Amino acid sequence: MRRLSTLRLIGFSAVVLTAVVLVGNLLVERLERGGLVETSLPGDRVQFVEERLFAPDGKGSWHTTPYAEESLIRSRFAQDKDEALRVFVLGGSFAMGSPYLLQRYPDRGGGIPSFLRRALEQANPGRTIEVINVAAGAQNAARVRSIAEQVFTLSPDLLVIASCNNEGELPPGALRRFMNEQGGYRLLKRIVQAGASSAASPSWYTPQDPDTQQVRQGFRDNIRAVLAQAEARQVPVLLATLPVNLRYQGFDTGGHLIGDEVAMPLPPDVAPPDALPRLPSLTDQPACTTGVLLFEAQAHEAALPLLRDCIREGVSMPRLDHVLHAHVALAEYELGRATDWSRQVLEQTFGPCLAQGMALRYAGDLDGAAEQLSSCDDVAEATRQLGLVALARRDLAAADALLAQAVELEPHNRCRPSFNQILREEAARSPVTTLVDLESHARSLSPDGLPGPELYVDYCHMNWRGYAAMTGPFLQAIPRVLPGVVAEPLDWEAEGRRMGLPPGDAVEQIRVTNDWVRADPMPYPQLPGW
Repeated sequence: MRRLSTLRLIGFSAVVLTAVVLVGNLLVERLERGGLVETSLPGDRVQFVEERLFAPDGKGSWHTTPYAEESLIRSRFAQDKDEALRVFVLGGSFAMGSPYLLQRYPDRGGGIPSFLRRALEQANPGRTIEVINVAAGAQNAARVRSIAEQVFTLSPDLLVIASCNNEGELPPGALRRFMNEQGGYRLLKRIVQAGASSAASPSWYTPQDPDTQQVRQGFRDNIRAVLAQAEARQVPVLLATLPVNLRYQGFDTGGHLIGDEVAMPLPPDVAPPDALPRLPSLTDQPACTTGVLLFEAQAHEAALPLLRDCIREGVSMPRLDHVLHAHVALAEYELGRATDWSRQVLEQTFGPCLAQGMALRYAGDLDGAAEQLSSCDDVAEATRQLGLVALARRDLAAADALLAQAVELEPHNRCRPSFNQILREEAARSPVTTLVDLESHARSLSPDGLPGPELYVDYCHMNWRGYAAMTGPFLQAIPRVLPGVVAEPLDWEAEGRRMGLPPGDAVEQIRVTNDWVRADPMPYPQLPGW
């Protein structure tokens, strides 16, 4: 018997090993499609497109695959588009419509896609209107780009893109994207992470790391790549800037913690007044989520007793445990009820310099607050507080500039102004793209031109009236890019009633949407703002 040479033995072994890997990978992916094994990590679901998003159902329609339903709204539409108008909406949770629309939820209405579809149906009777929501919570422009690559194969008439809030890390390279498309690699990565008992489970939100030129350029590259594909296929695009909640005063960090965790004293045990009963949504869930959302909506009177309950009951809120006390302290300052405990918490959370400047602002000593804050080392937070001082002085130009600069330095999961500028620039250079300037539109609808809780329920997600208002600029643009299509705004209040949306103020919006989440939990751990 002839012995194989060393070179041939190596070659034979490589072929066998490659075959084993390929067969094993195919087996893992088949098991995953059958629901017998899970390979994807939560964070990967909003960073990569690892599988097909749509598949034929054998009855003439496309439908979202089980993989896609882990991050996208469930959709079904005809394979033969015929005369239908087919619009795809891409982006993050703002484009998806959170908190009214969430993955694996029925399409209740309340987000821009639902208002777009309803307005187009009303204005174009007799024509099939397909507004397909392929936006997803927490995803950045890199994944939007990957989703667009599949969407372009599905005969789109128009793309609506609203992406910017989740930019914080470099887009994955080609090799990393390829490897993550392999089921065997994903399973191995999942097993390795599960075995790393000392490693904390990562957030599925995009980390909001300090701004760098590389991150900014990566965002531009992803947007430019989508628009280049659209130009090559002659598909018109409505590219939106994102409205920015300039008056947001919360702590959302987009996946990383601010400062060091320190032991905080419990707040004084003051019973809430009888006029502030627990909200009905808390019958089956802790007070924490509702309390944080009410704080972010600046409904401090309603938020305070719920936040106190949350701390007393020791309920954990991922990403926010170390600042729950600060929510309570700031609510007390806002209501004029600050105590020594409130002051102590601000010092432990922000440091003595910022805490002193904030206390002076709340006491009405605006000159003293400005002088104190100007000497603090935490530039991002000091800039935000100086913006609030300017707002209290009614120096609106200074307030606008300072609050916008604070977003640039520390976005708190909002769109940085420089990224909105990139969107304007890329829209201007693309012959198939029309800019829809939601950032400017939100300013035009806001007191003093500074968007805040009138439109929002948290750091970047709007109440349904805000989303309805943002639908208007899209409807104005559609007839310009799709001749023959009529697009007119509706009576949004009437549409809200028809869709069963909560008619009341911020408190009711938050209570009702929390009820929906509790009744039909999303496939990820419940997080603030969801």
